[in-house]
Amino acid sequence: MAKKPNKSDSHEPNVVKIEELSEKFQSDSLKSLSIELEKKCLALGQSLDLALKELEKKQEEINHLQDLLSSRVPIIGQLLVNVSEEEELIELQIKKIKDRARFAELTLDDTRKLDLLIKNKRQLKEDNSNKPEPMSTQLPSATNELLRIANLVDVTPNKLNE
Repeated sequence: MAKKPNKSDSHEPNVVKIEELSEKFQSDSLKSLSIELEKKCLALGQSLDLALKELEKKQEEINHLQDLLSSRVPIIGQLLVNVSEEEELIELQIKKIKDRARFAELTLDDTRKLDLLIKNKRQLKEDNSNKPEPMSTQLPSATNELLRIANLVDVTPNKLNE
């Protein structure tokens, strides 16, 4: 006689234990999750590499533009210096004579002009360096002194009428 299979018998092919099913589900979901995370990490790594390469290109471009700027544009600080009309004219004349000297020999008259212009330029610089301080820089100390004196004197309306 054949024996009837028990439902509790674990050797039956159609019966799956809940523990085994739970373990299988967890391992399958962990595998799929790890594969998904691995793909995302690779994609992030690639986009990071692209961003770093682009940043490097931009930095090279910035360095190149800074080099161009520094070689072709005069320093801004020099532009802010107050230059009198006389100094500007002297500089212009000196530049013209120097330009002529590049292509041809200077005449005696040109050398005399150049010498005189350079002497005048030096004289103007010396005169400018010997000038006293402008009044605007002296003003704050005088203002502070006046405020100190005003604080010492009581100027209420009642005392002014007395």
